[in-house]
Amino acid sequence: MILKIRQVATVVFATVLGAVILIMSGNVRRGVNDSVELCISSVVPSLFLFTIVANFAVNSGLCRILGRPLHRFSTFSFNLSGEQFSVFLLSLISGYPVGATLISQLLKDGKITETKARTMLNFCISAGPAFILITVGEVALGHRSDGYRLLFAHTLSSLILCFCFGLGTRIFDKTCQKPTETAPVSVSESGVSENFVKSAIDASKAMLNVCTFVIAFGALGRLITTDIPFFSPFAVNLLRGLVEVTNGVNLFGRGRLSLIAFLLGFGGISVHFQVLSILSDAQCRYLPLLLSRIVHGCISAAMIALMEIISPRYIDTAATPSISVSQSGNPAAVLALMLLGVVLVVYSSQSRQHLTKFDTSCQNR
Repeated sequence: MILKIRQVATVVFATVLGAVILIMSGNVRRGVNDSVELCISSVVPSLFLFTIVANFAVNSGLCRILGRPLHRFSTFSFNLSGEQFSVFLLSLISGYPVGATLISQLLKDGKITETKARTMLNFCISAGPAFILITVGEVALGHRSDGYRLLFAHTLSSLILCFCFGLGTRIFDKTCQKPTETAPVSVSESGVSENFVKSAIDASKAMLNVCTFVIAFGALGRLITTDIPFFSPFAVNLLRGLVEVTNGVNLFGRGRLSLIAFLLGFGGISVHFQVLSILSDAQCRYLPLLLSRIVHGCISAAMIALMEIISPRYIDTAATPSISVSQSGNPAAVLALMLLGVVLVVYSSQSRQHLTKFDTSCQNR
């Protein structure tokens, strides 16, 4: 009976969604165009090369080498081996899907169990410092100092989650074994070229997954408009941010820094589906992931609120509106500005020449 209800609900949902997409095809097209531009100008340039480096660190055994000095500390504090803790640190400095990619690599190599992979997924999803400081702080909010506040709250929230899950598995999971320290492995164990090629292929697959979900949820986010009854502009912007975080952080100004911190911790439903698709082998359930993302967002928002009380910021109410990420990274706009600059320089030099000739003629007269 429950299976039939789910099947009927799925058919009804797909039918309604298809009808809405046909009716609002213009919004969907704009959403797809904006998302493709976002992938080309922001997502792929900021994630692809770092994903290759992160995968290479795992495939070559570099994580094990770097994790050996941290093994005792990570085992005692977070119930993670040195290699697993290295993956967690890489997820902090990389970006949302990279942590899931590294966990998937550990699982495929047989270095962790499915249970451990599902546990690590709850705290290895973090926005990278480059995204928070530059994309959010400088571009969206216009103040890098706001980016530093967001980065501090976001990173500390990840550490708190990591500690809590490590403590929880140590206390409540009776089957949990103490992480063992792996033997040292040479970086060239399988060959540098072989590891690099494998890392590049894995990174390409990860980028394909990321861009697919960014485009899909970017288009779906465009279906959320102010035309929906009983939806205020704030509610519409919040729903868009919950669907796709990159678009959401551009919809709120400096006055809602706690809300932006929550969106960064939550990550957006698009990110949730990205990491679930990457870790499909671990049979992860969505509800635990959703709850951990909500907790991460709430902790980040609470820290920002506390920092606002301890050290209030000066907010200029007459500040210019923030620039969207897509506008700031538009190649056509950059090219147009460069051409205008060239024209201005040429025009200025020609004007000086005309003024010089005019002065000379006046002196001769």
